[in-house]
Amino acid sequence: MPIKCEGGSFTDPNSRIMFKVQTGSSGIASFDSNYLGTTGSVDRSNLGIVLRDKSGTIIPPNQYFSVGKLNNFNGNWEVSAAPIAKAGSKITEGEFSAHATLIAEFM
Repeated sequence: MPIKCEGGSFTDPNSRIMFKVQTGSSGIASFDSNYLGTTGSVDRSNLGIVLRDKSGTIIPPNQYFSVGKLNNFNGNWEVSAAPIAKAGSKITEGEFSAHATLIAEFM
């Protein structure tokens, strides 16, 4: 995800940026707080969404994490999102959704 900061009062072109994935209406997975929760027309309590950065580190919801420094107000953030089930559970076929908001804070 390319990042470009424009406008506002950015004075340091090498500013550090912190992100947080804030949970939305689907909340946190009931079986592990490191995952986003999911919702659907059937019970989705054993299904979550795991977010990982480019090194494979889990990005837990609702916690700030560093994405490094910007270079001349530009940067890049890589993230993957994948469904993950509670160990030993059976997930019923069907649609599901997860909701979150990406929050950025400049240091």
